[in-house]
Order: sequence, then structure tokens, then C-alpha cells
Amino acid sequence: MNKILMMIIDGIGISNKEEGNFLKKAELNNLSDLYNDYAHSLLETTGDSIGLPDGVPANEEISHVAFGAGKKVKQDVTILNEVLGSTLIEKNDILNSIVKKLNKSGGTLHLAGLVSDGRIASDIRYIENFIIHLKNMGLERLYFHAITDGIDSKTDSKVFLDRLTDTFDEVSLGKIVSICGRSYAMDKDNNWNRTKIFTDLLFLGNGAKVRKYSSALETCKKKNVPDNLIPPIKLIDDPTVKNGDIFLWLNFKDETSRQVLKAISDDEFVLYQVNKPENFNLFTLLQVDNMDIDYLIDDDDEFYSIGTYFSNLQLTQARISSKERYPMVTYFFDGYKNDKLDLCDTYLIPSMQEDYLFNETLENITKQVIKCVEKDYNFILVDIPYADIIARFGNDEQLIETLQHIDKCVGKIFEAVEENFYKMIITSSYGNVEEMLDSDGNPNKNTTTNPVPFIITDTRVNLKHKGNLTMVAPTILKYMDIALPKQMSQMKTLLEEEG
Repeated sequence: MNKILMMIIDGIGISNKEEGNFLKKAELNNLSDLYNDYAHSLLETTGDSIGLPDGVPANEEISHVAFGAGKKVKQDVTILNEVLGSTLIEKNDILNSIVKKLNKSGGTLHLAGLVSDGRIASDIRYIENFIIHLKNMGLERLYFHAITDGIDSKTDSKVFLDRLTDTFDEVSLGKIVSICGRSYAMDKDNNWNRTKIFTDLLFLGNGAKVRKYSSALETCKKKNVPDNLIPPIKLIDDPTVKNGDIFLWLNFKDETSRQVLKAISDDEFVLYQVNKPENFNLFTLLQVDNMDIDYLIDDDDEFYSIGTYFSNLQLTQARISSKERYPMVTYFFDGYKNDKLDLCDTYLIPSMQEDYLFNETLENITKQVIKCVEKDYNFILVDIPYADIIARFGNDEQLIETLQHIDKCVGKIFEAVEENFYKMIITSSYGNVEEMLDSDGNPNKNTTTNPVPFIITDTRVNLKHKGNLTMVAPTILKYMDIALPKQMSQMKTLLEEEG
């Protein structure tokens, strides 16, 4: 049975463009040689094949879920647009009870969500549809707490606020009562002082009072305040959540929802005082893993990950990543599970924060990978995130230097792989560094929808030219001569002999 080392280098896509293509600028000898000398495929990272709408780029979470699942897992944005894009939600028992309860008590439904078309944490389309459904269901009082984007979407947030205002006017229900930037409302890095700013807006009404959001946004723009950092604004005297009201969180991405929801929902939360009313209920649209919060819509799409399968077969595994992406090689790769798998060792490599190019961290990851190769694990998974990280926050020279250092580490790991009779798979979760300029020639640091490479270092193997991320797991199993589990049995592999 072949032993496999799978390396995921985040942010490495394939593009024929010369301008803004830092893979070509960096002249990566090792990666280029491996790509040219061995069988390779191009993997799609968007569209229905991986459970996303067409044109929506994957993120690290979606991609690692697809890698581990070995089949299409319908993503949250798709589920919500399907459910809220039809009258199905109007038959939802929980939502109907919410509407009846509020109308009887005179309470208000408070909606809070990111107003954006980025479709990474929310989608303005399902939010608009939801408002229409609430009107159809007879809801009488509705307040909306808008969170402005500036990260997932390049579109000015005023465009989305205007769209929501038009929807409220058309159905004669609801109004925008507060606005706050996502860097406060959706912080995920334990900056609790930022989260407090948002919850104080919700429960204390702490924010600048303005008559029109257009003038407030214009002032922010003149002061070079980006949409994600718009400070708390209230559009009415008292937008707060009160006794008897119900608060519904509209975003779906756990990573940027968990912190604020913990502050609101956890009765034992002590990091700061949350002045929430004693009698109010909190709901989310979809279930938030490992949080005891009621939700409206079930997602029953469970899967059996390749990692769990290896464990059940008593095969040894090693998972290696830096602190930044550690959940990607564990929680997401294993299907949203934190369970400790039998015979699976995990290695978290601390990042050297003073090392702005992450060179020392890369060396430490490389050393750990080589140690794991020498320990003879059946399957080794390593994630290297720094091309993507530097592309988003560094300058051109830093990005080139980081890419070149990654390339050197790939060369060292490949030597160890060859010496210890492993086969190496190199792929990526999504593109970024290959297209750092948009169609107008402006800097672009966001995830792309370009295909990513899939390389396997075996001269005996022929691969199909194209595939998608969900084909990786069944390909690995087939190559290792392991029967596919029933959950992957309908999936095709990238191996050419399959046809």
C-alpha cells in the first residue's frame, strides 16, 4: 500500500495571465519541476461540484471540507438561498411560533446580519427574501441591525443598505435601526473590546445618532474609514433589544459568528458585562456547531470523512499545520468534528509573530513533516497557509520572498518523501497569488475562482486533465488500493483509467 503525504499550499491557483501572476514572478523551481515532471490535474474550486453557486470562490473552510468529504457538501449559502428563495420557510414551525408569539406580546423581531453580496458569511439575496416571507407570515414589528462589509465584497455598503430600505418600503414592514462595521460585529480573534462595541449598540443603544445613514457613510468615507470599520450608528432613538423581543442572527459562517454569539448567549460569560434583557430569545438561521443556540433550518448533509475512514481501518495519520490554519487539517477536514481519531497524531506549529515572512515557522513545519515521514505514517496531511496570508497583507517583495521560501521547503520535503518511499500530493484550497490584479489593473488580494493544481509524484500514474476538490479523497483511496466507503461510492476519481 502506498504511503501518502498530502500538502495543501493555500492560495496557489493556475492562470495563464502574466500581469499580477506572482507564481511566475517568483520563479519557483521545485514546484515548477514537480508540476512538469509528474502527472497533474486542474481542480475547480467553485460551482455546484463542490456545493457552491457558480462564481463564488471557495474559502479555506469550504475547501478542506471538500477535501475530507470526498463528495459534494452543500454549502450554507446554497442552502439558505434555496430555503429562503421559496415559500418553504413560511411553513417552518419554529418561525411560525416566533411570529405568533411576538404579535401576541407586542414584541419586536430583531434581525442582524452582514449586508453583502460576498456570499462568504451572508448573501443580501436571501436576506431580502426572508423579509418578504416575514411579511407574508404576518409579522408586525421588525428591526434590522445592519453590519457593513468592506472585506468579502468590493461594493459600497450603501448599495446594500439602499436595497434593504427599498425592500422594507415595498412590503411596509421593518426598518434599519442600527449600523456597525463587521470588524466589530464579526471579530474572530478574541478582540473582545470590539465585540463589546457591537453588543453595547444592541443592548445599550451606544452609538452616534444620525437621521440618514447616507450622510454618516459619506462622513466615514471622507475620513478614510472603510466599511468594515464603520463605528456604531443608530438611526432611531432606541434601537435596543428589549424584554420579550427575539434576536435572530442571519450570518452563516461559524468562524465570524461564534464570538459575538458567545457573548450574547452564554449566561456564564464574564469577559465583560453584556446588558442583555432577562427575557429575550436568541436564534440563528443554521446550527452553530458546539453552541447551545436554537436555530431555524436543519442541514442534514452529514458525511464520512477520509480521515475517519483511515482511523476505522487502523491506518496511522499525522496532521501538521501552523496555528493560523490548524482547524483546517482537523475540524474541517474531518467533517466539522473535534473528535480525537484513533492512531491520528496532530502537530500544531506555533507561528513566530515577529517573523513577518514566516520563514522560521515554515522551517519548523518542514522539520516536523520530515520527522513524520521518518516515523512511517500511512497518511500525512500538512497545510501551508503563508502564500495566501502574505498575499492578503504583505507587499510584492514580501510575497515573492515567501513563495520562494515555500518552494525551498517543498524541495526539502520531496527529498525526504523519495528517501522514505512515500508519494507526495501537492494541491491548494483556492487561488490567490496567481491573479493579484483585477480586470482593470487594480490590486486584488482576494480569493480567486481559478483552478488549482493537483500533482502526484508517481511517473506510473496518468491523471484526468480536469476535476474538482471533491475528487481528491476518492483518488487517494483508489491510489492506495483501498475500497471507497459507501458515502464516496458514486464519486469519480482523477485517475485516467477510470474513464
